[in-house]
Amino acid sequence: MDEIKRINGEIARKGFAFASSMLTDQERFYDSRAGGYDRQMERCERVQRRKKIFALYHSILRKRMRGKEISYLDFGCGTGKATLEFIDGLEKYCKIKEGRAIDISSEMVKLAKRNLKNFKVKQGTVAGIGCKAKYDLITSFFHVLCHLDDKGVEEFFKNSGKSLKKGGFICFDVMKNFKVGEHGYSKTDWKERRNYAAYHSLDKNGNAITDKKGGPLIGTDRLFTRDEIVKNAKHAGLKVVKIAELRIKNPDPKIGHINEFVAILSK
Repeated sequence: MDEIKRINGEIARKGFAFASSMLTDQERFYDSRAGGYDRQMERCERVQRRKKIFALYHSILRKRMRGKEISYLDFGCGTGKATLEFIDGLEKYCKIKEGRAIDISSEMVKLAKRNLKNFKVKQGTVAGIGCKAKYDLITSFFHVLCHLDDKGVEEFFKNSGKSLKKGGFICFDVMKNFKVGEHGYSKTDWKERRNYAAYHSLDKNGNAITDKKGGPLIGTDRLFTRDEIVKNAKHAGLKVVKIAELRIKNPDPKIGHINEFVAILSK
């Protein structure tokens, strides 16, 4: 309880607090957020973020996948609305012959099944990606990998590497690790290897989303280094096509901007 009190206090002051492990039950967290998630994603900061990141993905994929029929998996699909936005650009240069989507939240899956009508949508974890080479494209948008612990990250890369066809692509974005002094990240945080950033998720109006007891919902995002991405890709038999660093505006004014890695890998 004292640790949660510390976390909430630091978030209230600085926008972030830091921990050495995942604090959030992601299934419960996104079940709680599902009903208002799409409204939350309508904030101008989120809209601009999607446009910027999707534009980068399409700038690479358009050259490599033009005119192809593809099998596509979106891991961590949420309500499916962002997936649809990405598909709108994707289908301008290739055709999806088979689409699948996975999310850990049962409430998100219910909504995704309505939005992704031509996709097979199921509830699941990284294990649901499978191990057979059947996908031309795997995506995982907007910090989904940040919601995994170290073991989950390793499993994502391993399973995605096995499930991707030769010549296929993986696209994802993650939060870049902070330097000491950045966003309140301290020497103590660095020494204790606190590489998880805790935050309060904000609704469309900028208010903290609360749980059933009225307390703020705490989200947790794992922070990544460029070397981690490269190392995990190599171990999974994947090649780095591009890792771009983008400066993204956060809806919380206490946070301001953060840097994200936007990665495209191939097999």
